[in-house]
Amino acid sequence: MEGARSSGLLILGAFLLFAGVLAFANRDAIAAWLDELLGVGGSPSDQASTTRAPTSDRVAPGRLDGPGGATALPLDTVFIMNVWLERCADCMPSFEAWRDLSAAGEIPDVPVVNVAYGQADPAWAKQYKVSEGLVFDSGDRVVRPLGITRFTTLVVAADGKILFAGSPTDQGFSEALRRSVRP
Repeated sequence: MEGARSSGLLILGAFLLFAGVLAFANRDAIAAWLDELLGVGGSPSDQASTTRAPTSDRVAPGRLDGPGGATALPLDTVFIMNVWLERCADCMPSFEAWRDLSAAGEIPDVPVVNVAYGQADPAWAKQYKVSEGLVFDSGDRVVRPLGITRFTTLVVAADGKILFAGSPTDQGFSEALRRSVRP
């Protein structure tokens, strides 16, 4: 009986310790661990340079679900597509850079689609100016077919061809973005 009680207390203690670590842990560290576990993101050193090119040169037409229901990608005009994972630790500088560029009026006046990998809280997305055209991708429509592993901004032509891929933290990003949306 005493041995069973000790085992029970040991298990309870381990559970409480684990719960305490989770309660006080750094959310960014947990997000980075999840990014690595899920195969998205990567280490900060992998992402310190520029965004790697998508593995495909086209975005397939289709519909994605979002907070407002199913939305078709606007493949009748040039548009900007941001692809990201909410609270991705490695992506946070890009979220902050996009927010700052938006506030400064540096984003061209074309439709914007924000593709969240998995789900995203619309209020959180609004805080970082990535709520416009918010849709969700489980990974099979945009993220995996294009090989996107971090916050990536694409400029997509009316025929679905990718004209530009970059990150808001890249040197010369806003100028390259403006050049890419011009016909």
